[in-house]
Amino acid sequence: MRIEDLHDDPTYELILELEHERMMPFLQQELGRRNQVVRSFSSFNWLCTLGILIFGGWQLYHGILGPGQMFLYFFVGVALSMSVLILVHEGIHALAYLLVGARNIHFGGSFRKLYFYAVADRCVLSRRRFHFVALTPFWVIFFAGIIILPLVQPEIQWIIFGLVLIHNWNCAGDFALLSYYYEHSESELWTYDDVRAGKSYFFKQIFPSST
Repeated sequence: MRIEDLHDDPTYELILELEHERMMPFLQQELGRRNQVVRSFSSFNWLCTLGILIFGGWQLYHGILGPGQMFLYFFVGVALSMSVLILVHEGIHALAYLLVGARNIHFGGSFRKLYFYAVADRCVLSRRRFHFVALTPFWVIFFAGIIILPLVQPEIQWIIFGLVLIHNWNCAGDFALLSYYYEHSESELWTYDDVRAGKSYFFKQIFPSST
């Protein structure tokens, strides 16, 4: 699929022109829809939170760690998740873009507004490929944490809990975009980023009605 096809072919309709610098209001709007995507995202993360609390209670009961140690190492993980892991997250997005054929990848965001993103300049993505790019960091980091967890000492386990849990919640922007796709699940969607314009474009494919 070429960008020219999206703009010139009447079977494709531009439905969203999203400015990267005004991304936060859009993401907040999508997270506020409370559709199946948003509810599943929230429920999964609360379930993870409950699982960590239960595991912590088990460790306290058996005297493996004290509550002070748990909080200390957990917040070390939180600090790493809000700093180093952001770079890892966007790097995984970039790798996912490469896997779907993108080559010209750029990074952006705002420390003041606490959002960051990776975009593939002028690479058209179908719904399926966009979902792959959006979800890859969430699942890679989550399953990496699950795999490492039983192999490390209890102190490191709580660093992993802080890393993974906060990263899960920090993926809200990716799930907000998936929420937008869910709201247009009746149509095939195509999207591309224009780095020079600072925008992302979303097109809906219109299938002619049979007569």
